[in-house]
Amino acid sequence: MENKKKWILNCILLLVITAFTLTVVLWEENPKQFLVLLDMANGWYWIGSAILIFPFVACESLILYLLLKNVNEKPRMGHCLIYSFIGFFFSSITPAAGGGQPAQVYYMHKDGLNPGVTTPILIVVTMGYKLVLVIAGIVLFILRPASLVKMEPAGILWASVGWVANVVIVSFFAILILFPAFVEKLCRKLLQIFGRYLKKERTNRLQGKLDQAIEKYQTVSQCVKNNGFLMGIVIIISIVQRSILFSITWIVLQSFHIVRIPSLFEVILLQAMVSLGTDLIPLPGGSGANEALFLLLFADICGEALDAPVLLASRGISYYGQLVLCGLMVAIFARKLGRNFRKKEVEIK
Repeated sequence: MENKKKWILNCILLLVITAFTLTVVLWEENPKQFLVLLDMANGWYWIGSAILIFPFVACESLILYLLLKNVNEKPRMGHCLIYSFIGFFFSSITPAAGGGQPAQVYYMHKDGLNPGVTTPILIVVTMGYKLVLVIAGIVLFILRPASLVKMEPAGILWASVGWVANVVIVSFFAILILFPAFVEKLCRKLLQIFGRYLKKERTNRLQGKLDQAIEKYQTVSQCVKNNGFLMGIVIIISIVQRSILFSITWIVLQSFHIVRIPSLFEVILLQAMVSLGTDLIPLPGGSGANEALFLLLFADICGEALDAPVLLASRGISYYGQLVLCGLMVAIFARKLGRNFRKKEVEIK
């Protein structure tokens, strides 16, 4: 019940931030002229870009399927798809996308998967997802495309700070995966500290669960360390996944018939910079910051008249469209997770 209240509050916060952001973005726009500019766009491009949301989500599902299969679990691709919808939905409505992975661990546990397995696997997934932004930042620095050179200094600084933060996070995740002994020591120390305030029976039960979880965690860690090829596949799929989402902006630019549109590759890199600058903003979906950085980075490409319309169309599809699709899938399918697992438990009893 408490979790539901938190999710409702997060949704209300998201609505408030969205309303405020739209007000700021459209404050100086002429409503009639703005609607005319939106009407100029070819809606078929928008429909085509909206379809890309599904393969974007499915890429994570494929990663989960491969990783779970590699540690001798018996995943079902359909269930992996539901796990991904759950992750993206709760990431979208929680500050700094902090609710996605805990929600996935919870539902995967309901489905019969041990948290000692799912937690390190989700760390690997998140590490690959953020590593793409780190790679994009390096590529941008090396190639320095014209659109980057013309960029506002504030935009470059903002994205650079985000890049450094992502490097730190990816490095920390790598330590968690590659050095399970460190994780074990940390967990046992925390249990020792908090165990002072718990009953001895409760502490002993937690100790038993921790022993099982650590054993599973070490198994996953060993599989990851011994399978560099699989990790390479994870990174490649993550690059494809991010590119699919970022390409929505390029398609939206095409829909407005803008004369000088950069290449798809360049737009993907610029959109990666937007994500670098807003990935860690403690607001649902980086709302507000994402729009502000987009206007800074794409001002020269879109021009003053089309900057806001392109922003609203691309952001509306890539973020709010994703939010609606994932929310619907969670509402329809999330409750079905774990039914077969619970039936098996009853049969065993």
